[in-house]
Amino acid sequence: MALFLIGAAGDQAPYLSAVRTTVDDAGTPRHTDAQESGHVLAELLGERLADEAVRVGANIRTAAPTAPLQVIHDSVRVPAQVPPAGLHTLRPSTHYGFVPDGTTDAPFVVARIGETVLVGVQAELDAGTGKALKAASPFPATCVVTMVEGAATYMAAADSYDRITYGAMNSRYGKDSAESVTARILDVLRSLPRESAGHHLLTRKQIPSGSWISGTPK
Repeated sequence: MALFLIGAAGDQAPYLSAVRTTVDDAGTPRHTDAQESGHVLAELLGERLADEAVRVGANIRTAAPTAPLQVIHDSVRVPAQVPPAGLHTLRPSTHYGFVPDGTTDAPFVVARIGETVLVGVQAELDAGTGKALKAASPFPATCVVTMVEGAATYMAAADSYDRITYGAMNSRYGKDSAESVTARILDVLRSLPRESAGHHLLTRKQIPSGSWISGTPK
């Protein structure tokens, strides 16, 4: 079985693009579109991605699981903001009026397979948020996955609101949402027992309140 999953890609873009912007000596931006020729770039990126997947797959070493698959569903109440009326309203700017809009739920799911965990959220996280979550995780292999069980545009890191990035503007989540979700996910990961001997299923007492868990023994 192979899964194609999207990582923390909220601030990422292909390094080769059919549409590019250049600025002339007068400071005037100009857009260039390769149009149909751009398919060559897409094929090249696809081939490089496939080659890397094959390289990594060839070095994978498997082991029989000693614990059941565990899946935890949870959510975090985070600040909300009014999203933009449309993408056409967004421009690079040093000033932007972020309008609070109460709070909203940010669901996430944690799937544990042995000492590997998959952390999935609906929103697109910044690469920095994904890196911080992986670094603080108690599990040796932690994969952060976005656009899971739905899509919810961007959930930018707090400093993105200070820098007024595209991800912060084009979001229905308010400042500090990503940090709140990260903290909650880490609470859940740290609550999981590291003892993998036997077929041990977690009980509700071992999971922070507000979560629900399912397990499937092998």
